[in-house]
Amino acid sequence: VVIDAPPYRGAELRAALWAADLVLAPVAPRRWTLQGMQYLERELHAAAGLTGHVPELRAIATMLRNTEQDRLRLELLRKRYRFLKSEIPRRESIASAMDGGRVLLPEHRSGLFFEILTGEVLRWQNTKAASKKQKTG
Repeated sequence: VVIDAPPYRGAELRAALWAADLVLAPVAPRRWTLQGMQYLERELHAAAGLTGHVPELRAIATMLRNTEQDRLRLELLRKRYRFLKSEIPRRESIASAMDGGRVLLPEHRSGLFFEILTGEVLRWQNTKAASKKQKTG
């Protein structure tokens, strides 16, 4: 189940964190990103205090531009947070589809980025399920 929660303090975010096994945080290499990730970490620990369950937090590099500044900021963030290998670049076709409420087809070049991300999340899920099965015998 994928829950897309708003990135602000509220019941929707807390409920999503309580139910999650994996929290995917889109991270653009912008200066306010660190503050947002720190907030998300605090909320994760608060949810864990209530549920006893700590979901994994993984960042996804998004809105990437091919600039030195973006590469440096992303490098700093990667030192602090665990990132998925998948990345979503800044593309007009993605923004246009989102704004228009249209689906990006997998065969479309921009849709491929999301197909790769989906595969990575499914591999994470399968690894997690196999690990659980091994622990329970």
